[in-house]
Amino acid sequence: MVLLCTGAPFKMRWAASRSAFAAMVAGHPIPPSGSEWEDLAVPHRLGLYTITRAGWVPGGAIFFEAQGDVFYDAGFAYLPGGPTRDVETAMFESANFHHLGGWYRWAGTSKRNACRPAPAICCVGTTGPESRAASHGALDRGRTAW
Repeated sequence: MVLLCTGAPFKMRWAASRSAFAAMVAGHPIPPSGSEWEDLAVPHRLGLYTITRAGWVPGGAIFFEAQGDVFYDAGFAYLPGGPTRDVETAMFESANFHHLGGWYRWAGTSKRNACRPAPAICCVGTTGPESRAASHGALDRGRTAW
C-alpha cells in the first residue's frame, strides 16, 4: 500500500520508458509559438506505454497514452519551456500538467475528443453544460486520478 501512495509503480514505469520517449524527440527542432499540430510518427509502444497518437505542438511534443485516465485523455508531453498558453488553449479545453523533470504527464479534455463524458465525481447534481464546466474546473485545480 505504501508503494501505491508514493507513486512508486508510476515512477518505475516512467523511468523504464523515458529513454524511448526521448529518442522520439531527439534532434527535432522545437516548434515555435503559434505553430500548428504536426503529426509525429511513433511506434504503437514506447517503453512500457501504448501510444495512440503524438504530435509536435508549440514548444514541444504531446503523446496520448492509450489507457489514459478514466474520463479524460492522458499522456506525456515534452515541453522544455513548460506548458504554455499556446499548448493549453490550442490543444485542450482543460488540462493538468505534472512536471517529471524535462517531461510532463498530463490529463485533460483534448479538443479532438471534446465530447467525452465528464467524471461523475465532479458532477454537482446536474447533467449537461453545468456539469461539464464543473468537472473542467476540478481538473484545472489539479484534482485528477493521477
